[in-house]
Amino acid sequence: MAVSKKAGPGEGISALIRDAGQRAKLAVEQREVEEAEADAVEVFDANGDLVLDEIRPFKPRIFNVVDYIEQSWGLGMKLFPAQRFLVKLYYHLPLEENIKTIKVTDMFASKVLYEFTEKEYLRFLHEEGRCNIGEQDHERRELVLAIGRRAGKTTLSGVFASYEVYRLLNLGNPQEYYGLPNGNRIQIISVATDKDQASLLFNEVTSHLAKCEYFKPYVANNTLTHIQFRTPYDITKYGPTARQQNGKFVSFNGKATMRVTFKSCVAKGLRGAGNVVVILDEVAHFQDKGQSSAKDIYDAVTPSTAAFSPKDQGTPRMPMRKLDGSEYPVESRIISISSPLNKSGKFYDLYQLAMTRGPGSDNMLAIQAPTWEVNPTLPASYYRQKYHADPAVFITEHGAQFSDRTRGWIERESDLIDCVVPSLRPQLVGVPRYPHEMGIDIGLMGDGTAICITCEQEGKIVLAYHELWQAGVDWRESNPHLGNNFSTDYCKTLGDVARIDFDEIGELIHKLTKRFFITKGIFDRWNGLPLEQALLKKGLTQFTSEFFQRDFSSRIYQNTKMLMFDKGLALYDYPKPDGVKHSGFLEELLNLQAQQMSKNIVVVTAPKTAGCHDDQSDAYVRSVWLTAERMRNQSHVYGASAGLPGRGGPVMTPARYQMMRARSHGGFAERSIPKNLGLRGRLAQTRIRTR
Repeated sequence: MAVSKKAGPGEGISALIRDAGQRAKLAVEQREVEEAEADAVEVFDANGDLVLDEIRPFKPRIFNVVDYIEQSWGLGMKLFPAQRFLVKLYYHLPLEENIKTIKVTDMFASKVLYEFTEKEYLRFLHEEGRCNIGEQDHERRELVLAIGRRAGKTTLSGVFASYEVYRLLNLGNPQEYYGLPNGNRIQIISVATDKDQASLLFNEVTSHLAKCEYFKPYVANNTLTHIQFRTPYDITKYGPTARQQNGKFVSFNGKATMRVTFKSCVAKGLRGAGNVVVILDEVAHFQDKGQSSAKDIYDAVTPSTAAFSPKDQGTPRMPMRKLDGSEYPVESRIISISSPLNKSGKFYDLYQLAMTRGPGSDNMLAIQAPTWEVNPTLPASYYRQKYHADPAVFITEHGAQFSDRTRGWIERESDLIDCVVPSLRPQLVGVPRYPHEMGIDIGLMGDGTAICITCEQEGKIVLAYHELWQAGVDWRESNPHLGNNFSTDYCKTLGDVARIDFDEIGELIHKLTKRFFITKGIFDRWNGLPLEQALLKKGLTQFTSEFFQRDFSSRIYQNTKMLMFDKGLALYDYPKPDGVKHSGFLEELLNLQAQQMSKNIVVVTAPKTAGCHDDQSDAYVRSVWLTAERMRNQSHVYGASAGLPGRGGPVMTPARYQMMRARSHGGFAERSIPKNLGLRGRLAQTRIRTR
């Protein structure tokens, strides 16, 4: 600061004038500095220190996203600690480094493993390979967020969308700010897998807007697919409401130039509009190919985000530059948020690009977090239930881990072996009039024809019998569990035939129905029409053919898997050849491969290896499906016995009454023995003995 010299006797007035001028100059310089600081963007460096060297072209007071979410004038919401961390990291706000707010638990949320501050949690994610940065460096506006189900993806998407509306409205005239012609529409778009998914986010965003009084003066109209807003400039230029003259709508009156829109994933309908924010909701579950594919959707909507950088007001439509001469970054945001699926597709490609820090990833932030880290409110029982239903799906859906598209259908061998009853053997003859179901898989050349018969005993679905025919393979080699008990004369010649005869398959089924009381049977219609006709000629109307399309096949395999997890199956592991761990039937089940086609559809097949087949497996799961359906539909389980936990005593039937009477009176006369007498006695002998 300049110091004025001491005025002499003749310099009094001139000294005072000179001193006042210096003071006025200093005051102006100080005022300019204060105004520059007031107009500066709040940008923080890696140490959390405020940097005040980036001057805004306008001077709106825009609160940060956390204030908008948590303050009473905004949404008044309280985010979970991990959600708050995600929002702050994405918007490049300083992370908490003193208070440990984030708890990391085991996958059942039953034990706390670590407690972190937000800064420590970021380093932890980076070291775990679940975030592409270990420290905050600069703002990254493309978010690739892979988090588990029930972790609040819709909530976060709704928060991002509504905050960006708030930010744009505070610019006054966002078109001028971004160098666009006045009246051009600026759009925030959310794209979802279908209309139902889009409506979920629509409801979330509209609820946020309804909570916040700030938005009310600016809402123009609200439909089921979009919400339109009038900016402060729109209201000044076109008026606050739409008006009509002589009963006709006047297009410029009440014009709205901002829109939040929600659409399903069809690429051709997403081009054209300028999108300042793009949200791809559940993008991992978009289709693989076609106009609804994730790649086509991404390529259709993201180019429109390039125009949204601050423009120099002195030279309209030219990018504004910082004090160091560099251009301001583009302020649009691209948010890809989803629970993961396979290690393929656009979502996985984006995640990999960010994690490998490849070319073009400087603006990307990738984070992967399981449900139990993001949402601490779900109980441990929920996670245990989902895990035991299907461990692989649990790790993908709730653990937020990308899965290999092809994996073993049975992940843990122990789950299947727990269903093996050591004393159980195949039954050559079933209990008379005791209901059994039959699953059939037809193969004439290459693949074999397999038949499985199951029944219900003591609440379990028991494998009673199975048989495999393969053209060119000796029957005893395919069926070591049946010994020399040939089912038909034709099966003795299978080693010499090149193609299995349809009529002989029909004869086999006919003979098995004489040994087992088959109430229902099922086989594939694809090549089973001749068999269906052959069975009808024999009067076997209980057999039906079905189209085993992907969704149906997926359901019946999942039905068997669920029963396996619940130990609702009973299998024999017999015989075990020398040097082999299990019987051929169990080895086939354990070798099956599952290909995840979508969230709810899994295609189960044999490995693409010579000698591997899935014929017996297909027949088995079909038979299990039929038995499970009968158990679900009947009001009383046939053959319930006394003494089992949770069950009442046996139902009184005519046969039981006659048995009790015989025991009381010393027996029956030969002519008075009921036809079905002894059913329960024979059934008792075949009861399985669980381990």
